Order: sequence, then C-alpha cells, then structure tokens
Amino acid sequence: ATIDSGGLTVTSGGITVADNGVVVASTDASSNTLQVTSSSTTFAEATVAAYSANTATKTSFNLIEAGESSSTLMFEVRGDGKTTISNGGLDVTDGVTVATGGLTVTAGGATITGGVTLPDDTLLVETTTSTSDTVVTAYAKNDAHQGVVFLAQTDAPSGTTTEEIVKVIMNADADNSEAASTIFKITAEPKTEIVTGGLTVTAGGVIIGAGGLSATGQTITSGGLNVAGGGITNSAVTTTAGLTSSSLITAQAGLIISGGTTTSAAITASGLITGTSGMALTTAANTDPALTATATATGYTGYVAELHSDRTASADFNFLTCKANGIEVLGVDGTGFLESAGLRVTSNGATIDSGGLTVTSGGITVADNGVVVASTDASSNTLQVTSSSTTFAEATVAAYSANTATKTSFNLIEAGESSSTLMFEVRGDGKTTISNGGLDVTDGVTVATGGLTVTAGGATITGGVTLPDDTLLVETTTSTSDTVVTAYAKNDAHQGVVFLAQTDAPSGTTTEEIVKVIMNADADNSEAASTIFKITAEPKTEIVTGGLTVTAGGVIIGAGGLSATGQTITSGGLNVAGGGITNSAVTTTAGLTSSSLITAQAGLIISGGTTTSAAITASGLITGTSGMALTTAANTDPALTATATATGYTGYVAELHSDRTASADFNFLTCKANGIEVLGVDGTGFLESAGLRVTSNGATIDSGG
Repeated sequence: ATIDSGGLTVTSGGITVADNGVVVASTDASSNTLQVTSSSTTFAEATVAAYSANTATKTSFNLIEAGESSSTLMFEVRGDGKTTISNGGLDVTDGVTVATGGLTVTAGGATITGGVTLPDDTLLVETTTSTSDTVVTAYAKNDAHQGVVFLAQTDAPSGTTTEEIVKVIMNADADNSEAASTIFKITAEPKTEIVTGGLTVTAGGVIIGAGGLSATGQTITSGGLNVAGGGITNSAVTTTAGLTSSSLITAQAGLIISGGTTTSAAITASGLITGTSGMALTTAANTDPALTATATATGYTGYVAELHSDRTASADFNFLTCKANGIEVLGVDGTGFLESAGLRVTSNGATIDSGGLTVTSGGITVADNGVVVASTDASSNTLQVTSSSTTFAEATVAAYSANTATKTSFNLIEAGESSSTLMFEVRGDGKTTISNGGLDVTDGVTVATGGLTVTAGGATITGGVTLPDDTLLVETTTSTSDTVVTAYAKNDAHQGVVFLAQTDAPSGTTTEEIVKVIMNADADNSEAASTIFKITAEPKTEIVTGGLTVTAGGVIIGAGGLSATGQTITSGGLNVAGGGITNSAVTTTAGLTSSSLITAQAGLIISGGTTTSAAITASGLITGTSGMALTTAANTDPALTATATATGYTGYVAELHSDRTASADFNFLTCKANGIEVLGVDGTGFLESAGLRVTSNGATIDSGG
C-alpha cells in the first residue's frame, strides 16, 4: 500500500510486520522520524524492543544502530549486546554498573569526580612502555588543603605481622638477573621498615618520639636526626444497453449486464435482488467500468455501495474480490478482512480502529513524516523489532540522519517519560546521555577515545582497576581537607599488602623513582615545588626535606649503619645493633646504646642518660679530637655510670688509656667541685686527693712508701 498523504493511523490492534521489516524516512525537520510512546501508566514491558533469532553469528549484525547512514554510525548495539558509541561520548546521570568484563579505557584516560571506591578489590596501575611517567600521583591542588594527600589504612589490628600496609618493591618481574626486592614496607605490627638501600635524610633531620633508634649503616647528610622519645624501630439476464428500473428487479438466475458504462446505460433501481446465481456485470470496453454505483443527491448521507450477508461474519465467505485475469488482487472476506496486493492512500491517511496492521511480507516503508507509535497496553512492548533470520547481519533497529551539519542539535535515539523528560539520548554526533537510572554493562566497557569522565558520585569498581600502559592521576582542586588517595583494607583478617609500589627497573637505576612526595607541586606560592620524600631503584629511601619524626615505635635499621650529622635524640635513646655510628657530633638527651663501635669525629655529647638503660653501653667508643663530655643537670643522677653486669666479671669496669708514655704532663682523671680540683690522677698514675678514707680492706702501698 502506498499512502501519498494523510499518513496511516492505527487506533487499535497495532501494526504487525511479518517480514521485510519497516523502513521509516522523513524530510520533516521539526518532528521525530520514529516516535514510540507508551501511554499506559502501568506499562511494564519495553517501549522499543529489538530481537533477533540469529544466535549463531551474533557479532555479524546489530540489534540497534544510529548515525548519519548505515556506513557512518555513531551508536551500535551488536547482536551479542556489545554497545559501541563511535562519537559524542556517553553521559550517564545515575551511575554505571559493570557486572562482568570490567572497564577498559584504551585512550584518553579517565577523569573521575567524586572519587573511586573499590569495595572489595584492588587497584593496579601499570606502565609497560613508558620509561619516565610517574605511575601514580596523589595531588592536592588546593593551596589551602590541610587533609591527607595519600592514605593507606587497614582494619587489621596491631600486632598483625603479615599485614603489609605499604610496600615498595624493586625489579618486581625479576627479569634483570636478580630477584624482586622489597625496598620499603609498613606493616600492622606496627612497623615501618626500609628493607634495603638504607635511609637518607638530606635535610630536616629525623625526629623519633619514642622507641629508640636501632640502625646499621645509614647516612644522613644534612638536617640531622632528632629522636624526641621512644627510640626508632489476514443463464441469467444479459443486456448491452443498460437496465433502468424504478422498482424492484429480480433476477433469479442472475443478471448479466455487459455495456452500460454510464448512469443511462447502467442499472438504476430502488432495489435489485438476484437469484441463487447472483448477478454478473461485464464490459468489453477497454475503458468503461463494468459497475458504477452513483449517489446523485448532493445531500446524500447513505452508502453508495452496501454489501450484505445473512450469514454471520465468517472467513468462510467473501464480501468482495477483485481479480486480474483470474488472479485475485484484492478481497474482503466475511469478517471484513481485506486482502490486497497493495495499498496507496493519497489523502486523509489510513486509520485502523481495531485488529491492528500485519504485514507478512514487503515490510513497511514510510517515505516522509516518520512514524509515531503509541500504546495503552501495559503488558506488551510499545515497539518491538525482531529479526528471525539466524544469519542476520545488519541492524535490528537503525537510526540515520542526513543532517551532518548540526549533529549536536538533534537526537538519533531518545527515550524517557516524554520528549521534555528524557532518560536516554543518542545525539546526532553519537554522544549518548543516560539522565536517570544509570548504565548496567555485563561484558565490559571499552572507551576508545575521549577517556572516561565521572563528574559526580565517584566510581565503585569491583574487580580492581588496571591501567595497562598508562598512569593514574587523582586530583582535588576545591577540597581543602579530603584525603586524595586512600588504600583501605577493611577486612580485619587482611594479611596482604595495602599499598604496593613496584617497578621492573633493576637495582642501581638511580633515576627510577618508585615513590615520590612533592610539596607545593604547582609552584604558585612564591616558592618552587619541593620533594619531601622519595624511594628510588638505586635502591634508596630518601627524606629530601623536613626530616623524619617517629613519635612512637622507634626506628630499627637492620644493616648498613647510621651516618648522621648534627642529630639530637631527646627520648628513647639510640640503639645501634651493628655497624656502629659514624657522625660529626651526636647529641642525645635520652642515652645511646650500641653493640658495636661508636665513632664520633666531632665529639659525642650526651646530656641525660645517667643509668645503664639511659646511658652508653658499647663494646668500644672512640671520640675525635674534641673528646666526649657527659653532663647531667639532675641533683642526684650520676653524669657517668660504668657497670659490669656479669656476676663473674674479671675485667676492668673503667679503663683509661693514653698512647703517650707515662708522664706527669697529662692526667688520666680529674675530679672538680665548682671548678676546683679535689682529686686527680696524672699520666704517671700519681693520685692527688683532698683526702683519703678507706672503709674496709685497708690500704696497701707496694712501693714508694
């Protein structure tokens, strides 16, 4: 059927196209090309449904496609469900849920406003080709930010020795003829451990509040080490001239009229009854009609042609048939069902009040003005498109537009409560916007260009995040207190690593910085960006500026020793288990303990530490040219206590040596009260005292009297 004007309106029964599909086109620039509306307020099916019986080659066709033409698509839903947005991007208002397959962004990266939450999984950021990009950056861009920039936390209780909260690994793929090596880790023991490479503090010193410092072979080149406390750790009638009658004409064996092509040569009767053989009208003219029925009253309101049957409606008889050379081209059966070789409506359109429209072959083509589909049925799809071909390889639903000039001014596809309240849009340029309800994806999302931007609500990703060969940048620009990056192991029994930074660079790569902390990174505060802390693949852990403060737990250095310049330990003491301490001036007010040699090139000053637990216990102590001074301001604590705790001790509790030969020109010992010597032992051993009292065992003088 061809309808040249007025369109086609189906008020009931809908339209069913059994084969060849539906093609809709329109030159109207102000109406939707295809509009599908469900007016039922209890509608619970699909407004637009696209199905295909081709389950064998799902990837060779599209269920839905939209674009400028079939060759220039911006939006596609492939037979297997894969949805591709080739242009314009995707805007989602109520979130995106990826059930399986994960989220892959192949270019453009991802910008997420609202933060990223991985409820019960991990975050992996990898670079495979870059040799210099920073892998993870935690950047608080608000100059007034006062919160935490990077946070690694765990719910594991303290004392969990296998829970590693932060860990830094060097040569993680172990491909450089050496095993992977841990440089730095923080465990829930709690303990912060520099496993290899030592600790270098170039400025600001190290402050340890409590627990003491046990170090082996570390070097602090500037700023000093300050430990404040605690340490570090569907026969007849024949006429050829017409028939005129003003009364009833009865033709029992049929009435055949051949000719009569006008009103004067045709049948004019108030009634015509034929017998059982009916009536046949025949014309041999090439152009005259065989039957003309004319109502000449200008105010006529009856039926120009009326066909009756005493039989109740049935498809077993027909009201009308039209045959061309014996072949029926149009028929109306006893139920009113019209079957035609085609249909063209030139004006006023076509309206179907009931039963709907079924097209079994040839499909539906709308050349202009588009298609509007509405339904009050709450239990059927408003528009359902199904491809039953099992080898289907095109689009089940295709939306094209010839407007290539202003693609952003129209939508190829839209869905919602009304044209003014939309929940889903595929714009002319392909940009897809989901304004409500979010997006659920089962087999993953791939963003080829433009990246992924989340402007609100953040991102919750189950299954972890992998950036195959790129970097992760988390920025805060307005917040002044939010933590920028949080690594949080919420399972109390978690025993793995909370934060892991690792590189495949081999050890000795001095320019590979595994972890780096930068202050004032935009350098907009009249000062340059400044590195505070970094861990390199040298390997080396370095506190570049600001020093190190340990308020509890102390510092334990397993090997390599501690080399410090101008350090102060105010509480908890300093415990060096091996390798000794080499420095140019160490000041401690909480004592110094070492199980190996302590060399102080510029003197060792200890003010405090008056007992063995708060003083110096060493297997050897060498001071430089300035010697060593022990001072106490207490009224009763001794400035120096030397104790031999072995009950079978047979050595010297105090032994004073001089490389100079015995001479009275130097002294081994002097005791002064307010500057006045009251006892002295000179280089010859001569003891001079303000007095001598022996309370037991007497006094023996072997020589000299």
